[in-house]
Amino acid sequence: MTIELIKPIELTAQDKDWTDTWRSDDVWAVLNAARDGDAATLRALLTRDPTLVRAEYWYTPPLHFAVREGHLEAVKLIVEAGGDLTHRSLHGGETLLQIAEDRDRDDVAQYLRGELERHAGSDGTRHAIHEAVANDDLSGAQELLRADPSLSDRGDALGRRPLHLAVDTGSQAMVDLLLRHGADVDGAGFSAEERLGGDGFRPITLALWHTPYWRQRNDYAMVRHLLARGARYTITVAAALGDAERLREVLAQDKALANDLESCGKRPLSAAAERGHGEIVDVLLDAGADPTLPEGPMCPHGNALWSAARFGHAAIAERLLAAGADPNGYMESSGTPTGSAKDADMRALLYRYGGRVGIDQHVHEGGIDAVAALLDAKPELFDEIRTTEAFTLAVSAGHEAIVRLLLARGLRVPPVVTYCQSYLWRSADLARLLLAHGMDASLPNWQRVTPLHNLAANGDIDKAKLFLEFGADANAVDEEYRTSPLGWAARTGQADFVRFALGHGFEPSLPSAPDWAQPVSWARRRGHAAIVGMLAP
Repeated sequence: MTIELIKPIELTAQDKDWTDTWRSDDVWAVLNAARDGDAATLRALLTRDPTLVRAEYWYTPPLHFAVREGHLEAVKLIVEAGGDLTHRSLHGGETLLQIAEDRDRDDVAQYLRGELERHAGSDGTRHAIHEAVANDDLSGAQELLRADPSLSDRGDALGRRPLHLAVDTGSQAMVDLLLRHGADVDGAGFSAEERLGGDGFRPITLALWHTPYWRQRNDYAMVRHLLARGARYTITVAAALGDAERLREVLAQDKALANDLESCGKRPLSAAAERGHGEIVDVLLDAGADPTLPEGPMCPHGNALWSAARFGHAAIAERLLAAGADPNGYMESSGTPTGSAKDADMRALLYRYGGRVGIDQHVHEGGIDAVAALLDAKPELFDEIRTTEAFTLAVSAGHEAIVRLLLARGLRVPPVVTYCQSYLWRSADLARLLLAHGMDASLPNWQRVTPLHNLAANGDIDKAKLFLEFGADANAVDEEYRTSPLGWAARTGQADFVRFALGHGFEPSLPSAPDWAQPVSWARRRGHAAIVGMLAP
């Protein structure tokens, strides 16, 4: 069964991807080379631009495709070039190892186990030590460590160490237990945040941040506890603590450290700006800190100004702007500093430095006057990408008046939607309105995932009935899991949806699909016995 990707409009309508890092054509080329197992093309692309190993579209990097399709040579090439072994799939949260095992890619799975052991001391599973630490079970953890002290640094499925989990619970006693048994106080691993976490977090940086951006943890007691036990006191940690004395001491040794990058992606300037440490920001800027440097893959233009604008630190924001910070620098799922400004005064400041608010922000905020004015004055702005954003955000925020305005001006949901596709049916009433105005009831994303696939995975029978009413294909097969909406329901354990589907034209088996992609196979692998009973011959 051959199912092709659909080239996203976001990778055709501009010279660079949203990060302003890679040409869209190169992103598309590297993803397809990995998917096809074209090692020669992959090698040529990565030789020309080694950073393409981190390129992705819709949270899907080249390594995902190479693993999924079982192309061992391509997998090795990408991993050796720095591919992220902690990647997880968007729709199911599967690890790379699970992706390979699900599809019987045995040689790839064996290789990944070896790499996980080498890089993270992990066999790809979650061990009892991880459960004990996560539950703050001191006696249980002690018993396990007494039998095998090496468990103190055992990686879980994502390479997260027990010490990371101890920091997540805030247990200093557990931290000390692990350190006594040999845990690396600065061992890097995945954040404790399941969805938005990232790799490279030292325990001490995890005590300060939940994720590379957005949420601060600020467990300062834990930070000081780890410092007392030997954690490296880097300039970024000092900036977060507001420790000007330590900051100046570090800069006196090496001014270039004003732009130091923690392994988790944070820099000292944003660590200070988000917490309102104005003196620290001044010292860093005077030492040459650049507010536009990237901070991990989600903040390609830096995080300092966005944080200052979002949290209302006006004086710091103005200093950053004067130093060249970009008021229009986009941050993943967070907009720009101007769009994310805490209040009107902050936005006015950013406007004075060239800040702009895009159509997406006006729609999100329900600014129908601004949207109407743009439709009048600049209708050409509403290309396929902007129209997609406008409909998804308007429906997501429940702005019916804006949805009706867009429709009245002749705009329609494009034939393929990937960005925030599921927003289009957050409201059943607005979804019905869009369907009545021509939205495809089997609207695919770039991996041919349709509304029914999403609704089945979430067990949403009422909305599934709505899309079936408008002619949705009950047996459409997606490119990611190679299965039907029924297969998605079986994979996620939605027994009620499976029961509904079997009575409404959803086929229990797919003649052209491989055995591993059959709905019953997904249910069996995920341990949903009741669903297996419904689907098994």
